[in-house]
Amino acid sequence: QHLRETGVLLSSPNMEEKDVLECIEALVAGLEEKVNVRFRDLLHEERMFPDPATSSKPSKPNKNNKKELAAVIAARKEMPTLELVYLTGAKEVHAPRNSTLDTEILKKLHNDLKPALKEARAHFPAVSNAVGCSCPGAGKMKAEDAKIPIPTDRPVGLEDCTEVLTKMTWPICTSRNNVKPDGQEHLYAMCLGVIKPYFAGVTTSRNTKIWSRLTKLLAGLAKSIPERDAIGFKYSSIQCNKDCNAK
Repeated sequence: QHLRETGVLLSSPNMEEKDVLECIEALVAGLEEKVNVRFRDLLHEERMFPDPATSSKPSKPNKNNKKELAAVIAARKEMPTLELVYLTGAKEVHAPRNSTLDTEILKKLHNDLKPALKEARAHFPAVSNAVGCSCPGAGKMKAEDAKIPIPTDRPVGLEDCTEVLTKMTWPICTSRNNVKPDGQEHLYAMCLGVIKPYFAGVTTSRNTKIWSRLTKLLAGLAKSIPERDAIGFKYSSIQCNKDCNAK
């Protein structure tokens, strides 16, 4: 659920790549090899899970039999594929936002995995409880954003922004290890505006789409700075942090 809402897999800070690969292998096995995982990092060629040469389903192929191996690979191509990218510097796993599956494929996958999903829900807590935090959904945050007042009869003031930022539900950020205080698992932070992710081109940040009125409010504050035009101040994004003494 968290991956679907944020595009980021919550995990322990500074997760080593070898641990990520072990988790992917366990994921594929737990899903009874009904899904492929295409894994990439910034230093190596992409890897596929399960490996067609060692997979046990639909049958373990003979590595020396090219026809048999080709048949297994062809069968794998018909299966849904999850795209994952490992950021070596940040030690994080991301899923590109354009990595989506057809609705019918998702329905079939869900039906095939009903017994496994039922067992998993019975034995494991929700992701939010597992990492010791509460992650609100995009719907709740959008509802909050829709109620944010934006002055139309006067310039936006600092007090307008302070009141909203103090009362709003902040999203949890796990991807800024370079500024996160030592020993702290996550931050309350978000970037609004135009961004350039590692795994995609220049785009509007997800939080900009969720917090559209907040973005307009903060942009209005920037417009109200008297010296803005005189000094030629330009910006493409706004980084918002809460209770963070960034190092």
